[in-house]
Amino acid sequence: MSFGKFIIIPIGLAIQAMILMLIGPYVPGSSAIVGGPGLLIFVTFQAWAVYFAAGCTPKNGLKVFLAYAVGIAASIGVVEISKILGGMGLTGQWPVALAVFIIVIPVICCEKVDMLSFIPGIFVGSGMFFAILTLGGERVIEDGQIVVNGLANGAGYGKIALAELIGCGVGQVFGFITVCWRSAYEKKVTPAAPAEG
Repeated sequence: MSFGKFIIIPIGLAIQAMILMLIGPYVPGSSAIVGGPGLLIFVTFQAWAVYFAAGCTPKNGLKVFLAYAVGIAASIGVVEISKILGGMGLTGQWPVALAVFIIVIPVICCEKVDMLSFIPGIFVGSGMFFAILTLGGERVIEDGQIVVNGLANGAGYGKIALAELIGCGVGQVFGFITVCWRSAYEKKVTPAAPAEG
């Protein structure tokens, strides 16, 4: 493909990114606690990229979304288990380290379940949850427990999970749209292979 034909692809992606920036403030789901109102754009952009890492199909986009949900649940598990272990007298990094050890085992076992088998997405979803959890504040370990601005509780978890899953869902939709228009464009500008005969 010549550069003249190729340049349409970066321009098309730039238009999509611009649209995302324009609609972001109007997508409901973020609370003021996690950077709202509006869409958490940073979640959406990285989830859009993860759509491509997962294989660029609607089924794999659903797998990404489910992976983020599992990652969120895993993160909550780490926080809650570290609280329990801290309450049992463990100090320093031990409560968090042991909580991670406990949670990673079932997370990796998800590999055996087709729709939950996108393990990189689980880790990205988990990391994003912790990033949002610490947004606007600092994660600290106090008495062996993870404590963050009062968000490490059921209400805070729900707000973070909703904001992250909405961002992930929008990212998957943008990934799907990218594949649709780019595939159609490339098919249109790529000459057909000569028939052998």
